[in-house]
Amino acid sequence: MWGEIVGHKREISILTKVLEKGELASTYLFSGIDGIGKRKVAVTFAAASICSKDNRPCGTCPDCSKIIKGVHPDLVEVEAEGEGEIKIDDVREIQSRIKYAPISGKRFVIINDAHRMTTSAANAALKILEEPPIKNHFILITSMPSNILPTILSRCQKISFSPLTEQEISGYIVSKFDIPEDVARHVAMLAEGSIGRAINLNHESLKTLINEILDVTRSNDTTRLLVAAERWSKDGDHERLPFLIYLLHRFIHNALLFKLGLKDRWGGTFDEVSAILEARNDKDSLIRKAKVLNDMHWQITKTYNKQLMLEELLFTLLG
Repeated sequence: MWGEIVGHKREISILTKVLEKGELASTYLFSGIDGIGKRKVAVTFAAASICSKDNRPCGTCPDCSKIIKGVHPDLVEVEAEGEGEIKIDDVREIQSRIKYAPISGKRFVIINDAHRMTTSAANAALKILEEPPIKNHFILITSMPSNILPTILSRCQKISFSPLTEQEISGYIVSKFDIPEDVARHVAMLAEGSIGRAINLNHESLKTLINEILDVTRSNDTTRLLVAAERWSKDGDHERLPFLIYLLHRFIHNALLFKLGLKDRWGGTFDEVSAILEARNDKDSLIRKAKVLNDMHWQITKTYNKQLMLEELLFTLLG
């Protein structure tokens, strides 16, 4: 099961040494950006602790099989529904589960997105963590540790998870999905260390979008720009504009790295867009455009005219 985890060799080494020494802490905090496998590591750590075989976790014994299926009585997981919060009733459910001794000798409670606990839920969780029942271990998972009560943080053994490398992400998606290596590299770069983001990037729609941007960039034609802006504003995809801003920012960033001689070119469509932008802009212009795109990223949280912002976005790119 450890072998199925992408990256995180340092973090896994820390946890396996804990198991070897038999020095389990009562509470752990796993922190790091979203989509990098913190929950998978937490579940595997729990399995390794509960598994009774020599090569822990074996992945095949009854305990491991139940953990993999999500039905083990000594693995309790709590998370918010959708984009909601973790409420006090969720913590009360934890309290009701930990009143009894664990069947396997150890129990693990995993709280996903622990920063989403309401104030009352966090205070109730704090009371549990102040005096945790024997043989019960807690793993709080978060991408925003600063939003967790300091009194909770002070009771945690903290393990910080690094973003995955582009090589780790591209290698994973090439092995799991029918994606060409050059596209996988582009997806990995856009994922910014998050394998979850990489998986969510549909590579066919990504290729289509990059080719459309290349077409507009090559032509440097105002009419094509306006047509593209109108089409993209009507596609019904609410994530398109934030992602497009992000994608164009990456093109500009790449162009600036090319300009400064700090990045090799892979070739392919992605680099062609960046190369055109590099040729048309000096260093100061690229820096200015990157700032404009960064400002736009914050503007989209407010009310905006989608088509107008798309037009402004593309004019910034080509201007």
